[in-house]
Amino acid sequence: MVYDVMGSEYETKCLSSMKNGSFPHPALMSYEVFKDSKNHFDFSRCPISQGNTRMWVCGDGKSPAKDMYGKWLKEAESAPNKCLRIYAFCVAASYYADSQSALNQVKYVSNDCTDHIASSIDRCLMDGSSDCSASEMCRFDNFDPGLGKLYGKEKIGESTSTLNKVITDLTPEAARLKELPYVPRKGVVLLANSIDLGYAQGFVEYLRANGVNIIVSNASDFQRLRYNDKIIALGGQNAPEGVGEVTSSLLFSEEKDQLLAPQAAKMFVKEGIWTTGQRVLVLAGNEAQDTGQACSENQQKVLDEVKGG
Repeated sequence: MVYDVMGSEYETKCLSSMKNGSFPHPALMSYEVFKDSKNHFDFSRCPISQGNTRMWVCGDGKSPAKDMYGKWLKEAESAPNKCLRIYAFCVAASYYADSQSALNQVKYVSNDCTDHIASSIDRCLMDGSSDCSASEMCRFDNFDPGLGKLYGKEKIGESTSTLNKVITDLTPEAARLKELPYVPRKGVVLLANSIDLGYAQGFVEYLRANGVNIIVSNASDFQRLRYNDKIIALGGQNAPEGVGEVTSSLLFSEEKDQLLAPQAAKMFVKEGIWTTGQRVLVLAGNEAQDTGQACSENQQKVLDEVKGG
């Protein structure tokens, strides 16, 4: 699914960079934040004119970047609130820009031409220039087991018209999304890794038996579910599968220290973490079985929390 390229650990890295004064350029969103190195290409078109080179430098006609754009756009359409809609649309816009870029329509680039072109355009945009076209001679090298070493070179680049087209195409989409109603997601999100979830089955069954709609989420899916009004997170700062990165950001230092004690089993209540009025319940222990114990010991308190208000 679309969020497979994401993970809470990448968000943590992004937020950490921002605190240090380093902000990823929007055009590099899919690389810097999601570490997505496979879906930003568009091989439905090809900027190479040389026939022999074109055959192997341009791909198979597929456009994963456009596919990702479509998936993120749907997420924006069904967003539960303004913040998540803007977020999803920005990611969609990043992939759409990738799909239009000649730099993402070629493979086997063996020199720094694409980096030079992208850097030149970035500087131009930052300077506010009206003409940000740039081009450079690119070299392509590949080894095919059947054909041997393949070599080619051609001048490619980006034009101001392409940049303007991206803006022109995305502007009406943004206006359309602005007018769409939000889609509330009813239920209580349960963030857990596979191990803690196994120990908490009785806890989950108890809540469901008492009329609570539980939406089970892993760390990747949690990115789109974290704006729900009520969230239960299982596991402390050392929880595996990306959950620990999320809960670590929720807990104070002294709370983390409490979880390091043998057989510790705790419940922590947090408010307004990702949206106003939100309640986040963290159930965690020293080991996975202790997290399960925290669930058992606090299941009535949790039920009162998630059914109240």
